[in-house]
Amino acid sequence: MKCLSLLLLLLVLTNVAALAQTTATLTGVVTDAKTGQPLPFANVYLNNSSRGTLTDEHGRYRLTVPT
Repeated sequence: MKCLSLLLLLLVLTNVAALAQTTATLTGVVTDAKTGQPLPFANVYLNNSSRGTLTDEHGRYRLTVPT
């Protein structure tokens, strides 16, 4: 019985780990195509999703997305 309980617990924990969502972080700098200067407070978004962010005052952004 103890072995069966341990096996059941192992199966449950394995399934929980499989359902855990992993993420990736995209980072970069948005610059003007002509001048090369950073663009502060520009919108950055992932196509076909509602995920997005703004660049900071130096044109840098960080966007965490599910993989």
